[in-house]
Amino acid sequence: MWNYRIAVQNRRMTKSDFCYVVIHNNM
Repeated sequence: MWNYRIAVQNRRMTKSDFCYVVIHNNM
C-alpha cells in the first residue's frame, strides 16, 4: 500500500499524486 501518511506529513503532493491516493483509498 502506498504511504499516504508520509505524503500528508511531508505535504509535497502534486495533483497527480493526490488523485492517485484518492483512487486507491476508494478502492
